[in-house]
Amino acid sequence: MNILTMVLRSGTKGMSANDMGYTFIANDYSVIRMGGKEVIEAMRRREYDFTNMGISEKGLIATNGAMDKYTMIDPVTGVMETPARPVVLNRVEVDDKLTGYTIFNVDGILQEVNVKQAVMIHNNTPFSNGKIRGTQKGDIISSIVGNYPLRKIKVPKEVADKLEMDISIVFIGSAIGKEPGVVKYGGILIEYNNAADISRIYNKLVKGNNEIIERVARMGGGSRVRSILGIKRTSKAGFYGVFPIENVFELIKKSGGVKSKLKGIMIATLDYTNGEEESRVVLNNDLKIIDKVQGTDKSDKVLDGYVAEVIQELKKLMA
Repeated sequence: MNILTMVLRSGTKGMSANDMGYTFIANDYSVIRMGGKEVIEAMRRREYDFTNMGISEKGLIATNGAMDKYTMIDPVTGVMETPARPVVLNRVEVDDKLTGYTIFNVDGILQEVNVKQAVMIHNNTPFSNGKIRGTQKGDIISSIVGNYPLRKIKVPKEVADKLEMDISIVFIGSAIGKEPGVVKYGGILIEYNNAADISRIYNKLVKGNNEIIERVARMGGGSRVRSILGIKRTSKAGFYGVFPIENVFELIKKSGGVKSKLKGIMIATLDYTNGEEESRVVLNNDLKIIDKVQGTDKSDKVLDGYVAEVIQELKKLMA
């Protein structure tokens, strides 16, 4: 039987627990999403072993830490309704001695930590389902109720040839301006179906996102671009972010190519040379230009070449 740990709620303040959506991480690190009523039915059928949720006379409850201690995100706006808090998924033992934990951290990513690191994390941002317990050998993180599952599966370190995730293209952009060259990037929504997959590539994504932000800022976008282009968690297991265009195409390829219609996808070039001016086009599902807005001569020229490049890559990914 799969063991499920709830790591994220999707709802708004004041909403009944039965009406919320929930994201669970299973013992094989797959991601399972269910609405409250689905969770109740799964519990009644004994379909899963839930580590931190149960049913009372009034409906769904959290059984390992209070329900309001688990991160909640508005399903419509994607805005955090509560501060993000980490969740312990399992404990790791070597020769019957506790050595660490696998956690779902505040960024929504799997992380392996030793006991000392876990205690430090808890002191800064308490675990939803954990507490400090003193032992003869020092403090550890203990389950509030019962025990954490013992880890039997190790998080793979290598990046798989195929990633279990769905990627939606929000926009494709580029920037020119006060430095030579062109910064090329894409804004994508990533929803992963296996938490181990995303944990293996997350650091690379963060690095790529930071590089894009820094280069666009130097082009003339300034410090404000961080809030615009930065990584943001979503109401499901996943996040939105802007990454180098080569990384975007690589992720789409490894996740199985373009799986949905590219409805009204925008490709743009921002020229920060003298202020901020934009050239942009909109493509239809057949990758034909259906709308075009001119900017500067320089941005128009860069965009023409960029559009041709993007269309060529998208055709490969849609084949």
